[in-house]
Parts: sequence; C-alpha cells; structure tokens
Amino acid sequence: MTKVAFIVPYTEERDWVQFIDRILQETDCPANVKFEILCTEGRIESLLADWDGDFVIARGLSYSVLRQGSYSFHLIECPLPSMEILKAVQEAKEDLRARRVALFIGKNDSIDPPFYESLCHVQIDAFEVGTDDEVETQFQRMETIGSCDAVVGGYTVCRMAAEKNIPSIPLRIGEEAARTAIHEALSVIEGSRREKQRNERLNCMIEMMEEGIISLDSHENILQINQNCIRMLGLHQKNPVNTPAKDCIPKAVMEVREDNTIIKLQNRDVLVRRNPILVDGEKEGTVMVLQYVEALQKAEIAVRQKLNEKGLVAKYQFRDIVGTSAPLQKAVEQARRFAKTDSDVLIIGESGTGKELFAQSIHNDSDRHKQPFVAFNCGAIAPNLIESELFGYVGGAFTGASREGKLGLFELAHKGTLFMDEIGELPLSLQASLLRVLQEKEIRRLGDDKIIPIDVRVITATNVDIHEKARTGAFRPDLYYRLDILHLALPPLRSRVEDLDELVPYLTRQFQCAGVPVQFMPEAVACMKRWDWQGNVRQLRNICQRLCVLTQTGVITEADVREVLEDAAGRSVENPLTPEEQQLYALVQRKQSKAELAKKLGVSRSTLWRKTKDISKT
Repeated sequence: MTKVAFIVPYTEERDWVQFIDRILQETDCPANVKFEILCTEGRIESLLADWDGDFVIARGLSYSVLRQGSYSFHLIECPLPSMEILKAVQEAKEDLRARRVALFIGKNDSIDPPFYESLCHVQIDAFEVGTDDEVETQFQRMETIGSCDAVVGGYTVCRMAAEKNIPSIPLRIGEEAARTAIHEALSVIEGSRREKQRNERLNCMIEMMEEGIISLDSHENILQINQNCIRMLGLHQKNPVNTPAKDCIPKAVMEVREDNTIIKLQNRDVLVRRNPILVDGEKEGTVMVLQYVEALQKAEIAVRQKLNEKGLVAKYQFRDIVGTSAPLQKAVEQARRFAKTDSDVLIIGESGTGKELFAQSIHNDSDRHKQPFVAFNCGAIAPNLIESELFGYVGGAFTGASREGKLGLFELAHKGTLFMDEIGELPLSLQASLLRVLQEKEIRRLGDDKIIPIDVRVITATNVDIHEKARTGAFRPDLYYRLDILHLALPPLRSRVEDLDELVPYLTRQFQCAGVPVQFMPEAVACMKRWDWQGNVRQLRNICQRLCVLTQTGVITEADVREVLEDAAGRSVENPLTPEEQQLYALVQRKQSKAELAKKLGVSRSTLWRKTKDISKT
C-alpha cells in the first residue's frame, strides 16, 4: 500500500476532504494508493515524526520547512496559484478595508507585488518565510517598516497575526491546485513504481547470476553487490552498500586494472572482468564481475557436451566386440587395462580388424566416457587442410576461411578422446606440430596468437608398419615413440577363424532381407574358415551381406559361399594363398632352416614364424 498525506491547516480539513473525494472520483487512482489528511496546529516536524507514509504533499511554509529536513518519504509541493493570492489580497481590501497589506509567502513562491498592487489598488509589502522562526523575524521587520492594515499568509502567519491583534486573511488552496497536486502525486507514484520494477528486475537478474558482481561509483564506494560476490569475497557485512570498497573488498580485487585478470581468492583461481561506466564519455563508476575459473571450465565442458549431440560420441563398447578366440580375447583384455589409464594408445592392425571399434570401447570404458569422442582419418582429407581441421582457425585466417572462424578437433575433443586413424598418412610437415601439441597440451589456431590449453587423450591407429616408416625416415621417430606409449596389436581374422562361428550369425542377422531368416550350413562356415580374409571383418561383413541378398531359399550352402568368394577374389577357395605365400609355402616344404629361409626372403625370423604359422592353419 502506498500512503499519500496532505499537510493542511485544521481550519481547511473539511474543504480538503471534499476536494480529495471529488478529484479521486474523476481520477483513475490505483487501488493500492491511500490518501489521508494531516492537520497542523503546531510545528510540522512533530506531526510527521512517527508517520510511515510514502509521499507528502505540502504548501508554503510547511513545504519550505520539510524541504530542509531529511525524511524517508517523497515530498511534493502544492503550488500556490497566483489567482488565490489575488483573491486573498482583494478580500483584505474589501472585507478589512485595508489600504496596505503585508503578504507572507514561501521562499519557493514567486510573485510580482507591483502586478497585484495595480490590480487591487493597495500597497503590498512582501515577506519571504521558510521556517517558523523566520515568520517571527519577518513580523518584527514588518512592525519596523510601519503599520499594515492587514496580513495575508498561511495558517502560521494568521495565527501569529491574531496573537498581535492584526487582522488577517488566510491563503487557501483551491480545488484546481489540489487536483494538480494529486495528479502530480499519482504521476510520481507511477514513475516510482516503474523505477522499483526496473530495480527489482535488475536485482533479480544480478542475484540469479552465478558470477559475483560489484558496482562502484566514481569515488569507489559500493553501489551494488550481489550475494554470490559477498560469499566469494568472504565478507562479514551482509550489506556493504554505500561503504568504501577499499574498507571491505580484498586488496587483490581492488588492484585489478585490466579486464580478464586471474587472481587468487581464498586459494581459488578467480577471473576478474572490469569495465568502466561511461556517461556522456565521462567515467561515472566501475562494474567488476568475478567468476571462479573452475566454473568457466565446467561451462566449457557443458558446451562441449552439447556438441556431443552433433555426433561427437563413441557408440561401441567392449561388449560389442564379437569373438571368443584367444588372440581376440587377449587384445580385449589388454585394451581394458589401457582404458583405466590416461596414456595415449597406438593401435596396430590390418584394414578391417576393428581399430575404431577398439578405440571407442577404450573411450567408453575410461573416465572420459561422458566427454566427446572425436574421430579423424588422416588419409581422408587433403594434406593442406589437415592443420586447420586439427587446430582450427580464426576468421579470415586464409582465403576461403569462415568469417566466424572454426573450432579445431583438439578443442572439440577437450576433456575427451581424439581418435586419429591412419596416422601413418599424416604429412611430415604436420608431424612436428602434432608432437608439440602432445607434449605441451596446448594448441594455437591458425591466424591467432593466443595459446589454448587442452586436455585430450589421443588414440592413434595405423594399418602400415609405422615402425619401419620411422626407421626409414618416412615418419618422425620422436613422434612415433611419443605415440607408442601403449601398444595394442589387433589380430587379423585369418588368425582367429574360429570366431566365424559367432561372427557369421551375428552379421547375418543384420542383413536378413524382407524379414526372411538366413541360415548358414556348417559346411558353408567351414568353407569360409579356409579363406585368408585379407579384408578381415570388413570383408567378411560384405560377403555375408552379398550372400543374404542373393539367397532365394534362406539357406546358405558351401557352393553358395564358394561361388561368391571366388567371384570376389578371382581365385580358388581350395588354394586361397597369395603368390607370396605360395612361394613361402614351397620353401617351407624343402625343410630348410628358419635362418636360411629368412635370409632368402629378406624378413626377420619372427616374421617368418608368423607367416608359416598362418599357412599351417590354412
């Protein structure tokens, strides 16, 4: 409820009640505004000592007295119309037969005595008063100047004139003046309500923000501060508004002069942003925003998690790896152990052995499983574009670059995993840059001079002999040794053909055409086990899909398999060895020593052992 009080002499109380009733009936007055009348007989200060309203409307001497004090309410002046002054002077002339009138007015009232004299044909002596004491002083001055026939003024003036036996005419406020005062009060109330709404919105916004916010005036006194800032600064004052900032704000904060400065507060890193408040180009204060660095990092992670919705996620887990053979289970067990560490992993395996499947499984079994998984094939993009893809760029960094710039894959993978397939195809010119990123854990976008720290686990994969490439200089040895911290070798399908008993039904279920179940006869699977599967599981998947599409009966026989395999490879299933393997097989049949065979073939004894083992299985 908003309370508005009119200060009037008790002699005018009845008139004012009527004025207010009539005016409010004509006015769209809010229901939460209450008008009341306070009648004065003594000093105005005592009348308002215990009043708890919001607005006071006063006139003349009452207004002048209240204006000099300090009150919680808003003071509105009820102006004294010139017509009311003229009427009072004319009344003194006609009713009191006055030829000389002493006119007492407030210091805020402006009158032109000669103007009234010319209209009323009386002599007017004007006296300005601002307090009760000044009324007494001006009466003494009036008596010094000479006798007056009548006094015109407010209630206090008329009361004092009566005490001195001087005739008087009171200055009254007409209905129009009352209406003007009420309308001004309602206008001020509406403006105040809107200002309160703005302030409440601003306060609500500031209090809802997670950051600490301080607003200082030009003398560095605190104008506004939110509760989060009070907690961050460890202030004991619940409301330090209007106090000098240097008396309660930590010195480390007050010494910040540059925007985006990181300081220590209570053993925590805090980013301080500082901006001036400019009014017409002049500095009128400062706003400082404090934010915990860890909160910024969490926000960054949240943004990156949103990016995950765009596909930066790992879909596969270890349970999706099909097969129970010893070589495969050994690789799975080793990969599970790797997932529990945060070290980089190098996966070695032929094309189609499931390198990305293992990389995604390692990611999903690690502590980074809720963070992005970003996959990148080093051999699938033009060499001159790889750098911008990995490290990103700022707007206008090069011809054709986006004006907004672009995040690099390392930034997208922050806190998560970056899988770089076909790492052996990475150009030598970029290998030094990659090595630095892996060692320093920071990147710099193309065209930028800012260093961006990153936290990324890198899993690389290759289907070439990267060790040999490093030995011959085709791959940087220092980068190879940096990548090869954890080494995971994936077995080819031909070394674990027993897994076809699970793989074939598993893949077949994915390709059942028109909902017709497809069944492989045991002889068909046995025939597939005799194949060398140079394309590994990827090739097996394609063959199974082809067989499912071509079958008319839903039953896959050995003949069906033989036909599809021979058509796909152009060679017999009965002799699935490559020419190189056939030569090796012939040499083995001559019962020569392993050392002699290795020397003839130009390979190591371990490679020879593996090759002969594969042949014996076939």
